[in-house]
Amino acid sequence: MNFTRRDQQRGKRAMEASITTVGKIRRQFSSGRPPKPGSWEPRATLLTIARRTDEIIKAMKAAKLDPRDMAAVVVVGQVAGDDWKNADHITATISHELLAEKGKSYLSALVDSILPDPSKVIIGTIYQILDRELPEPKFRQWANAAYRDVDGEAEIILANSLKRAEVKGPTFYA
Repeated sequence: MNFTRRDQQRGKRAMEASITTVGKIRRQFSSGRPPKPGSWEPRATLLTIARRTDEIIKAMKAAKLDPRDMAAVVVVGQVAGDDWKNADHITATISHELLAEKGKSYLSALVDSILPDPSKVIIGTIYQILDRELPEPKFRQWANAAYRDVDGEAEIILANSLKRAEVKGPTFYA
């Protein structure tokens, strides 16, 4: 079956009309390529995460959504060896550090937790926003990768953390 360009455009407009405001924000911020294999320096990663979080809050305010409906955690792993520069894989020690909840930022506590320890690596960030436009409000989650190792362990950890967020809802970081 072949669709014409007009059919595709009509389908796209229908899909866009059916997506909630939170769904549009989620779609806008969940896209993007994961980083190349290797490590990001933690300071630069935290700046990128802070900038992205600010952009999400700005988009929520522009769409007249309450920023207190957003929560975020940073998935942090420990690398084998002394520091992330020489790491070949992530060990089993994974933690979920709170980044934002109910309109409050915990970025400074996150910086104090991560930067002093050179063996910690930021695997990614999980965001969730309460979608009140649905008949029954529910949380919409997505993950943004910040680290990708050669053997794919970081992707598995981030995917498992996202599954945990989908099951636990607003208390996924506990």
